[in-house]
Amino acid sequence: MHRSRDPGHESPGVTEARGASLAGVHWQQPACVLTHGNDYETPPPTNLSVLVCVGNRSYTRAHSHSIVASDTGLFSSSLLTMHTSTALAVLVALATITVLPLSAYAEPALGDELTAAEFFAETGLAECADLTEAETGYFFESGHETGISRSRCTLGGSCQCEQLDTCDSGDCFKVYRCNATESDGCFAVANCTRARFDTAMEVTVDCNRGLPLDERGDEDLDFFAMRWKQALEQDCGISGRLCRYYGDTADSIHVINGTTFRTTTLNSAHVEDLAVCAATANFRFNRCTVVSVVEVPVTTTTTTTTTTTTTTTTTTTTTTTTTTTTTTTTTTTTTTTTTTTLPACSYGCEESVEACIGKAMFSPNNVREAFVDCMAQVSHHTDSAFVSFGICLADCGDIDANTTRDEAGPILFCYRMCAFNTADMDCDVLYTSSTVSTTTTACLSATPVGSAASGGYYWTDVVFAENGIGYACPGFATSVMTIDPTDNSVNETVADVSAYGTELKWGGGVYANGSVYCIPYDYETAVLVIDTSDNSISTIPVTNNCTASCWWGGALASNGKIYAAPQGALELLIIDTATNTADATIDAASLAPGAPYRWTGGVTAFDGRIFMAPWNSKKILVVNPDTDSLSTIDIPDVGSAFADFVMGPSGRLFGIPATATFILIVDPVVDSLDSTSITGLPSGNYKWYGAGIGSDGLLYFTPNSATTILIVNPDTLSLTSRASPVNECNGADVSEAGAIYCTPGTDDAFLVIDPSMCAA
Repeated sequence: MHRSRDPGHESPGVTEARGASLAGVHWQQPACVLTHGNDYETPPPTNLSVLVCVGNRSYTRAHSHSIVASDTGLFSSSLLTMHTSTALAVLVALATITVLPLSAYAEPALGDELTAAEFFAETGLAECADLTEAETGYFFESGHETGISRSRCTLGGSCQCEQLDTCDSGDCFKVYRCNATESDGCFAVANCTRARFDTAMEVTVDCNRGLPLDERGDEDLDFFAMRWKQALEQDCGISGRLCRYYGDTADSIHVINGTTFRTTTLNSAHVEDLAVCAATANFRFNRCTVVSVVEVPVTTTTTTTTTTTTTTTTTTTTTTTTTTTTTTTTTTTTTTTTTTTLPACSYGCEESVEACIGKAMFSPNNVREAFVDCMAQVSHHTDSAFVSFGICLADCGDIDANTTRDEAGPILFCYRMCAFNTADMDCDVLYTSSTVSTTTTACLSATPVGSAASGGYYWTDVVFAENGIGYACPGFATSVMTIDPTDNSVNETVADVSAYGTELKWGGGVYANGSVYCIPYDYETAVLVIDTSDNSISTIPVTNNCTASCWWGGALASNGKIYAAPQGALELLIIDTATNTADATIDAASLAPGAPYRWTGGVTAFDGRIFMAPWNSKKILVVNPDTDSLSTIDIPDVGSAFADFVMGPSGRLFGIPATATFILIVDPVVDSLDSTSITGLPSGNYKWYGAGIGSDGLLYFTPNSATTILIVNPDTLSLTSRASPVNECNGADVSEAGAIYCTPGTDDAFLVIDPSMCAA
C-alpha cells in the first residue's frame, strides 16, 4: 500500500537517479559507501547500479527498480527538509558505480573556488538571493565543513528567494565561478525582488513594559518587528511561511496608536491563522501579548498642498517729493488631507464564510453560535438548507478559552465544510484546496476534497509516482483522484471509473513501471492500471472464485511482480507488471484456517521477502518472490488486527494497529517479534490505517477512527501523539519532498504531515 516501503518505489526523501537539483542550484556530493553493517546476515544484492545517499541512510537502485537500504550515509537529515520556492525539496546525493559512469552527467566548466567572503563581496547581496539559470554564474557543491548555507528566505514578500549565509556547520556548500557552459548546473545570483501584499491586518497588543507603540523610535520598532516575526514562528508555528507576512522592520509596520499597528500579508487565510493563534495560543513578543488580529480594509491617503500668494503695495509720499514704495508679501499655505477608503467589498459565498469564521473567533461566548448568527445574515441558505447547516454544525464541536490552536484547526475546518456543503443560494464554491484555504497547524494540514462525503471508503490509498504526483485509488469513488504536492492542489476527475460500479472496488495501490496498480477488493475481476504518463486507465483481468473483500494492498518485489495480500480471497494474487497479467492460483487460506479476513497490505524487507500484516489471522504471511512460496510467523493470540506494516530505517517492520492495543515489531533478519515495547494504546476498531516514514526518521501512523497521529521513534521505541485536523484516512504514502499524505477515506480531506515542521 505504501510506495515508500516497496522496491521500485521512492523511499522517503529519495528521488530517481536523475541529477536532482535543489531550488535551481546544482548540488553535487561524493559517493557514499554501501556497507551491509553488523545487523544484517544476508549479503547485499549483486545487481546494483546506482547508490543514493540520503540523510543518514543509503539506498541502492537496482536494474529491477528495487531499493536496498543500509545504515550508512554522509549527510544530516536537516538537509532533507530545505525549502524550494514552491515546496519542500529533498537533497539527493548521486554517485554511480559500475553501470552508470559519472561522465554520463554533464558537468559545468568551473573556474576559481570562492570563499564565502569573496562570494558575498562579488555578488553584493543585501538580503535574500534570487537564483536563475545562466551559462555563467556560480556552481554550488555540497558536503563540506565550511562555505555557504542555504535556506528559504523569511522576509515578507520574498517567498521565491533564498537566504545564503556564511556556514561552518559541516553541512555547507563550496562555491565556484562558472565559465560559459551548456550545462544547467550554473546560476546567476542577484538581490531578491520582493512581492507586494495587499491584504491588511490590524494587530492589537497589550504591552506590560516599555513605551507605547506611537512613542517608539525607528530603532525600537525595528526590534519590535523582528520579535513579531519570531513570534509567528515560535508561538503560531508558521515556520516555512514566514515570507508570506510583512512586519520585518519599522518600515513595514504602520503604528495606529499606542496598542495597535497594521501590516500586510498574502491573503485572508493568513490573517485567520493569526486570529486563531491569538485566540488559542500564548502569542507574545517584546513583552507584549497579542490580543487580536483582524483583517481591515486597505486605505489610501492623498495629501494636497495649495499655496496662495497675496501681494500688498503701500505708497508713501513725502514733502520732498521722494516716493518710496514698500512691498509686503504674505504667503498662506493650506494643506488638505483626504483619506479615501476603498469601496466596501461585495462578499461572495467564500468570502462570507471566511468573514464569519473570523468574526466568530472573537466572540466572548460560544464561537459556534456566533458563526451561526453571522451566517444567518449573509443569505446563502434557504430555510431548509439552514436547518441542514445547523444539524451539520452540531457534530463539529465548539471553541472556548481552553481550546488549543491544534484543537481549533479541525473544528474550523468542520465549520467551513458545513457552510459550503449546505449553502444553496449564490454559493457554487467547490470545496477543494484551490478555492478554500488549507487548515494548518504547526506541522499538519488538511487539504479538502469536494465530492467526498461521510459514510464510504471513497479512496483507499494514495501512491506517489515518479512524476511527483500522488494517485488515489478509488474505493466507492467513481473517479481516480490526484494531488500535486507542490501546491496541494487536488484533481478529483482525472479518470472516470463509474462504469465499474459504486462498490468498494479497489483496496490499496502499488507503483511500478510508470503505472499505479490498484488492488481488486469488491471489484474482484480486474486490477485497475493508471498510466501516469497520460493518466489513462486500463484493467488486467483476474480469474478467481472470490466474490467480495478479496485482496487489500500489496508490495512490489525485485522481480517486477506485485504480490497482493489475500483478505477474503483464498489465494495470493500476483500481478506481473512486465506483461500486465495476473495469477491467483497459489493457496494461502490453508495457512490461516478459520480466519475470514486474513491479511492486509505488504512491505518488502531488505532481504527481498514480502511481509503481509495479520488482520484476524494469528499469523504474519511471508512471501518469497524468488520461489513464490509462502510461510507464516505466529503472533500473540490477542485477537488484534493490523492494517499494514511500515519499515523503519534499520529494517524492522512496525505493524499499524487497527484494533490492536500495541504495535507489533518484526525483525526480518531473524523473524523475531516484539509485542511488549510499545503498548497501552486505546481500544477500538479501525484506529490507524496508514503510516509513512518521515524525513526525520520517525514513523507517522495516520488515523482512521482515531483522532490522533501516532509518532514512533523506531530507534528508542518511544511513542508520542498529535491531534489530527482530520481522521477517517486510509492508506498513506510519502511525497518526493518528504511529506506524508493520507488519502480521504470517509472524510473529505487529505491529511498532510510535514515532518520538517513537527517536533515529536
